[in-house]
Amino acid sequence: MDSRKRIRVILFAIVALLFISALLLLINNRCKSVSAYNAFAETIDSRKESDISLKIYAMGPGLIFTPYPYNTSDLLRSSSVIELDVSGQELSNHLKQFEDLQKNAFKPELSRVYPSARVYYYFVVDDEKQFEVVFPTSKGGVLINNVAYKWNPLFEALILPFLPEGFLNP
Repeated sequence: MDSRKRIRVILFAIVALLFISALLLLINNRCKSVSAYNAFAETIDSRKESDISLKIYAMGPGLIFTPYPYNTSDLLRSSSVIELDVSGQELSNHLKQFEDLQKNAFKPELSRVYPSARVYYYFVVDDEKQFEVVFPTSKGGVLINNVAYKWNPLFEALILPFLPEGFLNP
């Protein structure tokens, strides 16, 4: 009887450690992504318009079904993707949306998600990718720097002014 009790205690301790480590990993990933966004927001404030650009890859509205859920590599290879380069000067008119994004958008997705990429965008600062966004995901969320978050229309609103009219919502 005493050995059964020890085994139960050991199993409970192992399960508790696994749970705590998974929770810490989730918190760490979320903090990295939010801090990456905060660092990016500071970068935008401190840089000249000419140093920043936005790169957008979006799948056309005509392609409704894909043979399998696309990840970013599949999206970039697809022939039905438009590619847009937005200069810092064009971005400067929409900087208010960055503030809204910082205040409202970061709500973590607790379950594991997989990209079903239709839109992929990132900012280029000094020839470096920063703040990568992919949506939608298998749960209808968004991936920011490879960390899953719940969907917020602000992620779409950020790039909508640069896309052709009716492109995302035909």
